[in-house]
Amino acid sequence: NWRQPLELHKCKESMQFGITSLSFLGEKYFVSGARGGDLRIWNVNGSGAKDETVHNELIGLSGAHSSEITSIITGRDVVEGSSKEKMMTFNTCGKDGMVLSFMVPAKRPIPRCFNVVNLGIADRYTSDGDSISALSLGCHEKEPITSLIVGSSCGGIKVLQQPYPSLGPQDALLAYRQQIKEESLTLQVIAENVRSAIKCTNRKKNMQSYADCFTGGELVSYLVDEKHAARRVDAVMLGCALQTHLSLFHHVSKECQLLQDDIRSFYRFGEQFKKRKSHKRATL
Repeated sequence: NWRQPLELHKCKESMQFGITSLSFLGEKYFVSGARGGDLRIWNVNGSGAKDETVHNELIGLSGAHSSEITSIITGRDVVEGSSKEKMMTFNTCGKDGMVLSFMVPAKRPIPRCFNVVNLGIADRYTSDGDSISALSLGCHEKEPITSLIVGSSCGGIKVLQQPYPSLGPQDALLAYRQQIKEESLTLQVIAENVRSAIKCTNRKKNMQSYADCFTGGELVSYLVDEKHAARRVDAVMLGCALQTHLSLFHHVSKECQLLQDDIRSFYRFGEQFKKRKSHKRATL
């Protein structure tokens, strides 16, 4: 029993606690991954407290992954360069497409992420296709290089060269999430500026009138002119990210038609952006 019965009072919470993967970490510890994305490090012999009947984790990493952890594999022990401290290592992957590498000091089991790989990073703003999940992990070690072999939901196998574990200025997972947050904020600023700059008018096509819309060519020209994209093809990709990720605009037919660089393709701003009448320019 790894959890008190009172903690499992809701079925949904019980499902989140469900352990989906396990791996030993040295001789004293093991690591568990949960359906909800949490990681926990346990002592094999419990905490050593008198009359202990239910073991509690030593360390819990809540939300290490955003969805189910599918595999955990232990890496080799290393000596960290700056602290000269012996470190145990382990790697995890999950249905969120993330592959994370952690190092844990042998004397105090407090994990620190030193490498992050997102298998779906290139497709994170696309609306078509399924998201990529990382389903299995293997490890190949040949001094001084460690490679991770990752099996994905798309049927592919990726070989990732792992950097040597080191204590950087910031936890790699926290740094990655901050980067993604800043990227999302940048997209939001661009969206606000697009809404302020692009003028909507009434247009006609094939004897049919469309009120309050703009053309795909106008948006592409704006993104290039404002240096948000170097080429028109890049501007189309950025525009599609604004369309799918922020719902900035949609095709006048209300079908799932992505942005096209065409003066005969008409689009309207989404409801949340329609209401914003301010023409004050946001800054990056």
